Order: sequence, then structure tokens, then C-alpha cells
Amino acid sequence: MANTIIHKRSSTASAVPTAGSLSLGELAINTTDGKVYLKKGDGSVVEVSSNNSHTHSATDITSGTLANARTTAVSTNDASTIVLRDASKGFSCTSISGGNNGLTISGSVKILDSAVFSAGTLRSGYYIQYADGNIQTVTGTTTGTQVSYAVRYDGMSGSATTVIFTNGGLMSGSTAFWHPTILFPGGVKPTLSSSGIDVITFINDGTNTLAFVGGLAFA
Repeated sequence: MANTIIHKRSSTASAVPTAGSLSLGELAINTTDGKVYLKKGDGSVVEVSSNNSHTHSATDITSGTLANARTTAVSTNDASTIVLRDASKGFSCTSISGGNNGLTISGSVKILDSAVFSAGTLRSGYYIQYADGNIQTVTGTTTGTQVSYAVRYDGMSGSATTVIFTNGGLMSGSTAFWHPTILFPGGVKPTLSSSGIDVITFINDGTNTLAFVGGLAFA
């Protein structure tokens, strides 16, 4: 006949057993929080398991893997910080945080293998998607379906995307080349090269898409 082993337990939320209530090595369970506690050899009581989150003091994690970690934000616009350190190699990224104001990376950060998104070869209808990457390439052609505008930009407020056009002058739109929401300095809209490379940067200021020419007809 099977025996049922029942540990000391409490159904009171946030209740933690005292050192005096446990023997050395004895376990206690909070059935409401789903947490398990253990009395250590030094007489202290520690949490050894949880069904949701763990709390750690501000000390270094010297081994193991930190995955899917998160900490609680102090406000809706400012997320908390996870500090990354490597004492032997001087890991340069000191913190990564995020919130409604976006992702903030503090420290000297080197990003390897950052991909350049290729939109391919298009005649028209190049709808620049900010989510595809900060640097994109597109090659113009006379083959394909013509749509309303050759170039449009879809970027959230504060986004910036640089596009490298190759033979961009071959693209065409039945209404206009540049979508009217794209504004250029002095209202002068550039004509892209039909045989060459042009670089244009697009920035969304929350209301308009501001664009400026990085260079035309690179040879």
C-alpha cells in the first residue's frame, strides 16, 4: 500500500517558514504561492523552487545560463535593468533595458553579423518596412506591376531606415514616385539613378516621414 508523505505547508499567500519551525534539511511548501523552502546547514531558510519568478540580490551569477530573465519595471516608461558582466573579458555591455520609450543598451556595444535586408528587384510599390531592418537594399527594374507610388515608408515614430537603391530610377508609380507623406529638404524630391547607386535615409518624427539624400549616382 502506497504511503503519502506530506510536508509542512501553508495556504497563506506570501507566508515563509521560520528557521525555528523547520529541522535541518526539512522542506516546507506554500500551496498558494507554489513555492518550496529548505532549511540549510547554517540555519537559514531559503526558497528552492517557484512556479513563477525568483528574487536574487545584486550579486554576480558566476556559472550557468541566464535565459528568459526579466525584472519588474518601476514605471510604464522605464523598465528595470539586467546587468551583464564578464570579469575576465571585460564584457562591454553594462545593461539592457526597455519600455514604452524603446530599448536602451548602455555601454560600448559591438554587434556582429548585423544583416542588411534585401527587398529584391522591384518595378514599383516598394513599401519600406522598418521592421525589416535599419539598412535595406532594393534594385529597380522595368519589369513588373505598376502601382500608385514607387516608394512609401512604414516606420513608427522615432524609427530610421537607410535604403540603398540600385538602378532605383527604373522603378515607377502610376501617381508619383515618392509617396506624399515623404518630405525632403526644401521640398525638392530627388530623381534616382537609372544606372547607379543612390542612398536615402528615412526618419519618422511621429507625424511625417523626413528623408534626406546620403548620396546619388555612386560610381
